[in-house]
Amino acid sequence: MAAWYLVETRYCPILRQEVGLFEQRIYPRSDHISDMAYRVIARCCSHDLLCNADDHIHCRWAYTNPAWDPFEEA
Repeated sequence: MAAWYLVETRYCPILRQEVGLFEQRIYPRSDHISDMAYRVIARCCSHDLLCNADDHIHCRWAYTNPAWDPFEEA
């Protein structure tokens, strides 16, 4: 089963506000291997649709520029 989980809240330098960073996780069935961890299959930002609607905002979390992550630690 796959579900979205809030990983953290960060300040977005592009939008100049707090945003949520989410991961879509898939967990193994409990009747198979119980000690196996979840797997991340997607990541997104709580404002990804807003950024996708703006032609000037491009980042990894909005799926518009996989090469740039504004939340990556320098």
